[in-house]
Amino acid sequence: LVQGSALIPVADSARTFQLPAGNTSSAVRYLLVVTVSGEHVALPCERIEAEQEVVVHPLDERFSKVRGVLGIASGVGERIVTVIDPDQL
Repeated sequence: LVQGSALIPVADSARTFQLPAGNTSSAVRYLLVVTVSGEHVALPCERIEAEQEVVVHPLDERFSKVRGVLGIASGVGERIVTVIDPDQL
């Protein structure tokens, strides 16, 4: 991704979340740019439903080794959503 004259790397969500290769690229419609440790990274995503403040609840110890996931939160319409950890991408 190029923003102005800067090249922004696109995170490989398939590798991060250990998904089979080729499962994610056809559904990507947006690149969400976040700042991680002072560097910009683009996160591929299918859709953006809303922007809101949430309280993130950490995963219990059974799921603590899930790479790239910070926790869960109540999302839009009170659905439970996964909160990714951009520092692990």
